[in-house]
This record gives sequence, C-alpha cells and structure tokens, in this order.
Amino acid sequence: MKHLPWPVILVALLFFSVISVNQFAHAQSTFPPVTVETDNNSISIIVNWTPEEIQASEDVDFSLEFQNPTTGQTLSHVNYELKVIDPSSGETIKSIDGIHTHSGQDVQTVKLDNMGDFTLEITVIGLGINQPFDTTRSGTAQTAIVVVPEFPFALIAMAAGIAIVIIVVRSRYSSLPSFRTGRRQ
Repeated sequence: MKHLPWPVILVALLFFSVISVNQFAHAQSTFPPVTVETDNNSISIIVNWTPEEIQASEDVDFSLEFQNPTTGQTLSHVNYELKVIDPSSGETIKSIDGIHTHSGQDVQTVKLDNMGDFTLEITVIGLGINQPFDTTRSGTAQTAIVVVPEFPFALIAMAAGIAIVIIVVRSRYSSLPSFRTGRRQ
C-alpha cells in the first residue's frame, strides 16, 4: 500500500480548513432582506443592503422601509437614527442622527472600515413633520451584519499554502524536472 506524501496531506488539510472557515463565516451572516420589529412591536422595518456581502472600506447602501406591523402599510414621516455597533465592545462605529423620511422608505450609505460582526441598530424617534413627534410608535430594532475583508483571506491563505508545499516538495525531491525559462546558462 502506497502512502500519500505529507505535502499532499498538508494541502488537503489547508484546503478543507479554509472551506470550513468560510462556511462558518457565512453561517453567522444575515442575508438581506430581513424584517425586524422594534422592541415594543410598534413598527416593522424591512432592511436590505447592497452589496449583499458587505466589504470593509467599501460603501454599503442600507435601504429601509417602515411599516405598520398589523397592516403591512408603509408609514410616512418617520424620524429615526441609524447606528452600527460593535457588539463585543458596545462601541458605536457609525452613527447618523436626525434622519427623516417622508415616504417611509429611505436609503442610507455607510462605509465600514473594520471587518467583523456588527449590529445595525435603527431607533425610531417618532412620526410626524414637526416636533413634538408622535412617539406612540417609537422603538429600537436591531439586526446582525457581517463585514468581510476587501480581498478574501481564504484565497491568500490557500495561495500561501500551495506555494509552501511547492517549495518543500521541490527542495525535498530535487530529481523533479524544473521549469525552464528559455535562457541558456
């Protein structure tokens, strides 16, 4: 019985570990659109974002639609705030205050510089054009978002692993034919 050389085993382990890391990251992700309720169930918010895979240092458009949770009818003159929070530290990464949508539908563009798991928090301050707002529908809703690196880490790790295996195999088995550049020495 012939045994597999250790470089082949190393490449296989590296490949499957990269795949499992990517699958875990996607399993933790929330994919749009998502519908979230405010903490007092007074408003349903349909949250969508593009691009679907949020990348660090790239713009992401969060589109929001505020609805009556009972009827599904879009609410108008919604005053709200939008925050991106790091759940591990509780730190607010981005914040947009004093937003008003006449139609109950809105788009906010945000650039997130760090990768990781974050919480998108939407706080409805109230309904109306002028203060004091109708606060009977005030409340806070949250959803999880994941920001990935600009260039997928998995590809870098796999390329580095393959390069290491090639170097080790070539140095260990020097009898293998080498690539010629066309120059004569």
